[in-house]
Amino acid sequence: MFWKIKWRKEVRFFVASLVLIIILGFSANRYDMQTCQKLQVIIDYTQGNRFLDEQDIQSLLDSNGREFLLNTPYKFLNTRQLESRVRANPFVESCKISKKLNGELLVWVKTVEPIVRVLGNTESFYIDAKGKKIPLSKKYSPHCLVLSSDNVYFDFKNNEDDKKLLDLLNFIATTDIWKAHIVQIHKQKNNLKVYLQLSD
Repeated sequence: MFWKIKWRKEVRFFVASLVLIIILGFSANRYDMQTCQKLQVIIDYTQGNRFLDEQDIQSLLDSNGREFLLNTPYKFLNTRQLESRVRANPFVESCKISKKLNGELLVWVKTVEPIVRVLGNTESFYIDAKGKKIPLSKKYSPHCLVLSSDNVYFDFKNNEDDKKLLDLLNFIATTDIWKAHIVQIHKQKNNLKVYLQLSD
């Protein structure tokens, strides 16, 4: 009697496992055959940096018109490659793409957050909290601290003076009272001249 009950339990477990495998296989096949019906782009504007809009992201995903994502089966859409394509844009900090079962391709993008605008004799650009160089944009100009210098080459990874300068810039950018009063810093060799809202 004991062996009979045990055998029945094992058969039931086997049948249940087999049914589960079949269902999962069917779902996976159906998922692969699902086509992209809609592209939903969500851009994180919490920091107010509107360097890119939805149309810009669509152009990046569509490889400037050489590909068309809509009606493309999921199995032909490599989300990692698409994410890398979007992240290659200098105004994108991060990107996540997911395929939803209803055929919607969800694209989440976070734009870069500059803390300083660097003004030099030959070039101008932004830098973020880590010292990453960000180009100027024709579409959007964020309000941030200005750092002017004759020499705008910085080595924030290896040069100790540049590391200290970046720490100072981050401190100002994240401290409300200094952020409100300091508008510009001019760097000349090892000297810094600070310009306030009302006076030098």
